[in-house]
Amino acid sequence: MMQFSSVMKYIIKQQMMLKKGLLLLTCVFPLTLSITAQNISFPEDKGITITNITPMIIQNDLKGYYACTYLGYAKSAYAYGLIVMDINFKITKDKLISSVMPMKQIVFDGSHFCMVFQSAKYVSYAIYDTEGILAGEKRIDYRDPYQSASEALQTLVPVPYKGFIRRGMQYGWDTYLEMFDHAGDVVWKVEPEFYTGTTAGKVREGLNVIKANEQFIIVGVNLGAMHGQDAKTRTMDFQRVYDAQSGQPLFEINATAGNGLRLHGVVLEPDEISVYGAYFPEGKVGILGEQWGGEKFGFYLQVYDAAGKMKYEYINDGERDLKSLIGKIEEAEYTEFSSMWIHTLVKSGERYYMIGEMYSDKSKTVRNMVALEFDTAQITPRAYAFTKDIPEFGSRASLVAFQYYNLGFNLMKLGHFGYKFTSQNKDHSMFASIYTNLDNSVKGDEKTMVGAIALDRDHQIVNPRIVLTSKPDDVFVYPGKPGYVAVAEYFKKEKKVSFTLHKFDF
Repeated sequence: MMQFSSVMKYIIKQQMMLKKGLLLLTCVFPLTLSITAQNISFPEDKGITITNITPMIIQNDLKGYYACTYLGYAKSAYAYGLIVMDINFKITKDKLISSVMPMKQIVFDGSHFCMVFQSAKYVSYAIYDTEGILAGEKRIDYRDPYQSASEALQTLVPVPYKGFIRRGMQYGWDTYLEMFDHAGDVVWKVEPEFYTGTTAGKVREGLNVIKANEQFIIVGVNLGAMHGQDAKTRTMDFQRVYDAQSGQPLFEINATAGNGLRLHGVVLEPDEISVYGAYFPEGKVGILGEQWGGEKFGFYLQVYDAAGKMKYEYINDGERDLKSLIGKIEEAEYTEFSSMWIHTLVKSGERYYMIGEMYSDKSKTVRNMVALEFDTAQITPRAYAFTKDIPEFGSRASLVAFQYYNLGFNLMKLGHFGYKFTSQNKDHSMFASIYTNLDNSVKGDEKTMVGAIALDRDHQIVNPRIVLTSKPDDVFVYPGKPGYVAVAEYFKKEKKVSFTLHKFDF
């Protein structure tokens, strides 16, 4: 069904005439001593823009980048260009893929891509290797076209170098999980369980994969139909751990999620699972994911061994505890209206580093960056705060009604936080959490600043920064090779994008 086609060449020529405005054309040369630049250019007919390059990061290892761009439609076929690049943005593979169906998403597992195509009555999962050769295909047929459209956009999670886990639809929109390999063959299938301890009878689980590695799969379990007395014996939301090889359930974690703990993310190691998120004493989660109750946004960290035994737990209540943790740090600018949004958790050696960003319920603004260093031998983490220019964003009218978690969640969804991503080297000895901000050190001469909260070679938390001397209309930041960050700058007047690799000095 999907094949490489030379017949589509004239489509490219026609469609590329419309794509010249946002192409990645060239790389600018060094402007400061902290910049290493390379001549990076992309042919105009590839249709690559500032936002459609995806880093290929597997288990903290940056393999390179890829871009899959829509090139056009003609003679009952859709054309897509798959570009694979190394860590220096050199194009290593350039393939044309044609299909009678539109592509809805693409995922990479370290060795293979899975492209999801959708028609009115079926969904096709096409698996290609990095050479662009079709390795396998899986097809799911449906009677209901709305069901196929929904599944094509469901969560698709890569299992490193092994295959992919799809979230399937059945039983009147109930969900199940299924892993398939690079040939498209099913490795295992997980059916949702029934919970019978309710006054209303059976309640069927809703399942969604949160994260997977070669050992574990973390699945979010939702029992949305449970209310009142039923919720006293079984929380509405919790996480279940499965064996990635067999699909067999191993144990449950974070079983108190319905009583104030909100999961933000998971860090998976070969012999360890760490979960972290927000904490609201006596808080409840609404049916749309909104938070009810809880006066301050606290947070927590839980660490489990491979058997599900908790090794470490830290819970901050978000009011008294947050003040005692960062209230004396001048850079945190802590007030009684302060909360902290958690972006990520990183493990290095035997320590954990939580990266967050302050925000204020009173002013509805985003404040400074925060890093917390957890030593499991200590009860309380060590806190760091880093100042930045406080951004001014548009009308806050849409945020007035939100408080605490709901405010932070909407600030995150609207893109008001500066945090972008976190990169880590192969041996996990160093990491860099990247954020962007403005440099207002010269009045009337604002520049874009790219900062890092980083763990250096001496295991110290540092805050290197790069100021862009140019003034782009838009900036997009990508992970770079170890020690670098890749910055794409769009200049509206010239209708071009420059792409530069910047080296952090730490």
